[in-house]
Parts: sequence; structure tokens; C-alpha cells
Amino acid sequence: MSAIQDGDSPNDIAHKLLGLVERGHGEAVTDVIEELLPPDPDRTDGRIEAVVLELLERAAQAAKGRTPATDLPADEPYQLELYDHSGEALTIDDVGPVPRAALRALLALLTDRRHDAVEQVALVLDNGSRNDAATLLTTSLLWSGADND
Repeated sequence: MSAIQDGDSPNDIAHKLLGLVERGHGEAVTDVIEELLPPDPDRTDGRIEAVVLELLERAAQAAKGRTPATDLPADEPYQLELYDHSGEALTIDDVGPVPRAALRALLALLTDRRHDAVEQVALVLDNGSRNDAATLLTTSLLWSGADND
């Protein structure tokens, strides 16, 4: 039986994924991700894009809830500090294309630029492989956190 039902919205699917992660059902998470990935990377139904954006929006809302923009500098309300495994600082251009697009989409959502977030997600989903799409979805799921319902 499919974990995703025909009438499920992106919000429903995101909620299911987060619940599965919270309960430690890794295999079921993998099954849902497989269902979302288009069999042919050149033919997407838009569902995966909507779920990725929903998960990134949840991550952005969680970050905003912890540190409202009013408590941050007006010129750059949200910033990222990136480090490699040895603790060396990185720039966003030092990371691979999929995490870079995910980071840029998250930053866009933090600053209420949804259109820019949509463009970043589309860059990966329109030009990448199934593996890239799975990586983007998994990254978004990890950032969204299971406690942000």
C-alpha cells in the first residue's frame, strides 16, 4: 500500500515524512521519497517540488521562531556560517550544487522571497538527476526538523 494518497497535499506529505522520521521509521521514509521521485527525471509532476518547498518553509519558520528578524541587523537579517569537517570556514560557492541550491532556497524563504526559493529548487529538479532530487528532498527534511508541526 502506498504511503502517499492521491488527495495528499504537499503539507500532508511533509507531515507524514516528519512523523516517520520522529518515530524512527527510516525504511518508510525511503519508500515515501521513492514514491515522490519521478521515474523519468525529465518528467516531473511538480509534487516533489511542492514537498521540498513545504519542508524548507517549515525550516525557515522554525528559524524565524527562534530568532525573529527584528532581533537581527536590518541589512542582513539572516546569515549562514558554513564549515567543512575540519572546521575550516566555507563560502556558499564552496559547496556542491544541490546543497548550494537548498541553502539559497532556505535563505530566500527566511527573507520572504518565495519566488527565489522556487527558482533554486527548480534548478536542481529540472537539471539534476534522481539522486540530486533525493538529496534535495532529504536535506530539506533534515532541516525542517521533526518537532516543527
